[in-house]
Amino acid sequence: MAAKDILSVRDELNLYLVVNGLKPAAIIGLDPIDQRIGQEPELIEEPELGVPMKLYRARPDAIVKFEEILGNNGIASKHWTESKDQTGYDSDGRVNKVWRRMLHKAYIGSDQVALERLLTADSDEEIGLALGFPIEAVSAFNHVIEGVCRDGQYDQAQKAKAVQAGLKLPTWLAYISFVPDQLDIVTGDISQSSREVGENYHSFVKENNPNLAKRVEEHFLQRKLPNEWEMEPNGSYTVTFRYDGMKITTRT
Repeated sequence: MAAKDILSVRDELNLYLVVNGLKPAAIIGLDPIDQRIGQEPELIEEPELGVPMKLYRARPDAIVKFEEILGNNGIASKHWTESKDQTGYDSDGRVNKVWRRMLHKAYIGSDQVALERLLTADSDEEIGLALGFPIEAVSAFNHVIEGVCRDGQYDQAQKAKAVQAGLKLPTWLAYISFVPDQLDIVTGDISQSSREVGENYHSFVKENNPNLAKRVEEHFLQRKLPNEWEMEPNGSYTVTFRYDGMKITTRT
């Protein structure tokens, strides 16, 4: 198995950027909900929720291969496991799906110094800088600027607004893993520092690994964006994704 066989496209990209020195560090891992690497999910009764919980775990051989890939690429790494719970609701707002993913993850650094900087970071700003994010994006993250909080929902809502307006999303957005400090695609008011980082990654990968670039851009265009978004009084967006018979709402 190669990296592309067990990692998400985003994690494969970040591994490639770290290995080639474009990013100092990243956080990547195995998502057991991916059928390529996951075991058959276990059902756990949850009487309080009224529906059973599905528990997803990665196969042992995929975990071993993940550790081998990191070890063979000459980068520094530290592994750990964490759980992530999610809940789905039907159109009437009732819980109809609950699942838990046991994520096998790793901090990776281009060298031991870069890894230690990430491991010892004790604030969101220090973590963002250790990951190679622009200082402007790091300073703005989770802060309200001009009445709008710069967080994950802001990023999703801005992209959804652009698509709704019939605009093409900038390709370089496919290559970044942070929220730009300014991302108004409709008006063209976009952070210069974020654009420069994204374009640098895009140019390098496109020239040196066109197969990866193709998969990164295809994945970016296929990612589902919110169907609805609403500004809350605190400046954050609530975004809602609609699927067949289910909606998932994310809020800060």
